[in-house]
Amino acid sequence: MVIGHSAGNGFSGTISYVKKEHEKDLPIDKKPEIIEKNNVYGNTRDMARQMRFVSNGNSRVSKPVIHLSVSFDAKEQISEEQRQKAVKSVLNELGIKPENHQYLIVKHNDTANPHYHIVLNKVDLDGKKINIGFNNKREEFIKNRLQVVADKIEQEQGLKRTEGRNIIYDKESEKGYRFLTADEKAEREYTKSRDKKAVLSKNPNIKQLQTSIQGTINEVLKDRSITTPQQFKAMVERKGIDVRLIENRKGISGVSFSTDKISVKGSQIGAKWNDIDKVLTTNAIYSKENDLKAHIDTIAHKHGFSYTIVDEAIREKMTDIKPNDNVWQTWETNPNNQEFFKTLQQYTEKVKAQQKEQKTAFERAKEQRESRGQSQEQSQSTGQSRFEQIRAQREEKDQDQEREQRRGRGR
Repeated sequence: MVIGHSAGNGFSGTISYVKKEHEKDLPIDKKPEIIEKNNVYGNTRDMARQMRFVSNGNSRVSKPVIHLSVSFDAKEQISEEQRQKAVKSVLNELGIKPENHQYLIVKHNDTANPHYHIVLNKVDLDGKKINIGFNNKREEFIKNRLQVVADKIEQEQGLKRTEGRNIIYDKESEKGYRFLTADEKAEREYTKSRDKKAVLSKNPNIKQLQTSIQGTINEVLKDRSITTPQQFKAMVERKGIDVRLIENRKGISGVSFSTDKISVKGSQIGAKWNDIDKVLTTNAIYSKENDLKAHIDTIAHKHGFSYTIVDEAIREKMTDIKPNDNVWQTWETNPNNQEFFKTLQQYTEKVKAQQKEQKTAFERAKEQRESRGQSQEQSQSTGQSRFEQIRAQREEKDQDQEREQRRGRGR
């Protein structure tokens, strides 16, 4: 039994995610089931508003959304009643009281083994913050507490105990838990190595199974619409492979995959999380292609080189995608980005050429307007000279006629 945890500020987005409202084409037997709504009712929007109303009662809580995931060993054959009992025991061990807390429990059916999601309001109905930290300390140690909670439930309810924990439930201990000793860790590593060799000897097709998982991962990552760890996990699990994301204080640090026949770490099949994350980042950048090109349109006239323009555009959009990382290093160290960079450079050069052509056309039009103006002035000047000439001729003719008339009267 593994309990995952994340915290945030968006009730609506989290509820929508656990209800899989973004996956409209799921078959009926794969659709999620709502197991329990506690002190909330209605649709996603209604429940989100109700939880937000309660969380607003404590302004000191900046991240009121607690998202827990509970999954069981794929090989463990237990009833639905046993699974739900274990899930609700998680809430009980965290001190969540149904009469005073808001939460939603949803079961996912689209993976090899069903798992459960809990959306919990960190602020109770009295406006008090739930302390889910380890040993009543800071919440960054919640991972330890969740390991102890899971181990306690496994022991008390007769479930298969999850291997690999460094901290376990111990009812004999005054604190109720203890860390594994160095000897216990060494024994665990020895047993793991021995069991791995036994599995390899019994299953000569192990390499083929690993290759199959690797192929599925590569296929999923080719989909440019997959840009986040959650989307990656959901898509791989839809193909019958369970995904476990391993987190530390800084975020996701590793990944493992399992089916009903094999369990492997990502590093064992050439799918380290660092490499997967690079591809997801690339996909996210590709998804920003229109935004990047729009930004290039606005700054292309400022710089002389297309490389500089693309560099600036990427830095801006990378900050949106990886706000806490070294933006350029995250981009530059990923070889998958080179082809896209060239595409953006070509687009930039095309934009600059169009802008240059537009500028040239503008200048030609300006020259033409100035030339027409000069011609009009010359024409006007010529017209005035012609008019003066005709007027002078008429005046001279009139004077001649007047002189003739005077001569006639004198005779």
